[in-house]
Amino acid sequence: EPGGSGDTNAIPTISVDAIPASRSLWNGHIVVHTSPGEVSTEATLLLFSLEDFSNVASAVHYERPTEAADIATRYTEYDLESWRIPTEDEARFLRELYLEYSDELGELFDEAQATPVVVTDDKDNNIRYLCSGAQRTYSFRSGSGYTSIKNAGAAVENYHMRLVNTVKVQVK
Repeated sequence: EPGGSGDTNAIPTISVDAIPASRSLWNGHIVVHTSPGEVSTEATLLLFSLEDFSNVASAVHYERPTEAADIATRYTEYDLESWRIPTEDEARFLRELYLEYSDELGELFDEAQATPVVVTDDKDNNIRYLCSGAQRTYSFRSGSGYTSIKNAGAAVENYHMRLVNTVKVQVK
């Protein structure tokens, strides 16, 4: 089924040799966070897409309101489907993580051959990323003026989007 839900029971469990750490690569995917499971042999991973989509319209766009959702539905990375647009909480987490660990994440992105996160355009304008069903936006730019999550614009056609995926892993 396309898209993600908050119900972790709906997430398939993947067998692993060891639980991947936060801020690591696992099967070519970027693991941004590892949440321990009920038992020490299980965990839930939050993955960050290798692809950075640009020039995406929001869900409130006049002419292209389904564009972001369509991209998320179609996106697969290696063997994983069910990628989705981050929630507001995930967007806040991703921003804080990126600001705190930008060098480390940059190295991971290079190693994974991922498209880098884009903070500003060539004119030093802030780049905003879609979250919350592509109805809201957030930024990876540092500074207190860029922390807020804002409503997406109906005429803006150049948002960026990075997808996330939640998977459960269990040691074999």
